[in-house]
Amino acid sequence: MSGSVHNKQLCTFFQKVGACRHGDKCVRTHVYPKHSRTILFPKLYDNPKHVEGLKKGDPEPVAPEIVSSLDETQIQQRIDSLYKDVFVELALKYGPVDKIVICENVNPHLSGNVYVRFRDEADAMKCYKECNDRWYNGKPVFAELSPVTNLDDATCRLYYTNECDRGGMCNFIHERRADSRLERDLFASQRRSMSERRR
Repeated sequence: MSGSVHNKQLCTFFQKVGACRHGDKCVRTHVYPKHSRTILFPKLYDNPKHVEGLKKGDPEPVAPEIVSSLDETQIQQRIDSLYKDVFVELALKYGPVDKIVICENVNPHLSGNVYVRFRDEADAMKCYKECNDRWYNGKPVFAELSPVTNLDDATCRLYYTNECDRGGMCNFIHERRADSRLERDLFASQRRSMSERRR
C-alpha cells in the first residue's frame, strides 16, 4: 500500500549525517544501525554559540549565526579540552580511535554533537553499551550507534573556506577542529601504545 511505513523511502540525509532536522517527524525512514564503528554523543559539547543564541521558550536559534560572549581563544580551549577528554578516555578504555568530530552548527539537531569513529567495531559496540551510564561535565552522557560511515562526507566542505551561505544552520556538519598539535600528539601517543601492546 502506497504511503505505508514499509514503502517509505530512506532519509538519505540521516544516513549520511546521522541527524535530520525533521527528527521523528521526517516523512522518510531513519534506519538506526545495529552495529557501527561510529558512535554519536548528542549535545556532548556545550556549544556557546547555540545556547547563548536562544531566547527563553524558543525552540531554535533566533539567527543563523550567534555571537557568543566567549572569544575565539576561550572557545578553542573548550574544544581542545573536550577533544582530549574524549580521546584519552575512549581510546584507553575501549580501543583505537580513528576520528573525532565536534559539531559547531547552531541548529538543534547538530549543535554540540560529537562523533567518534573507532577502528574496530567491537570496541565501538562496547563503548556504546557502557557510555549511556556515564556523566561528563555535570550532565548525563547519551550514546547512539550512528549510520555515518564516512565522516568526511558528512561535513560541509564550504565551511572550511568560509563560503557556506547557510552559516551555523547548515545541515552538514561544521566541524570545529581541535588544535593540530594536540591532535598529532594524541594520535602519536595512541600509535606508541598500540606498538607496545603488540610487543
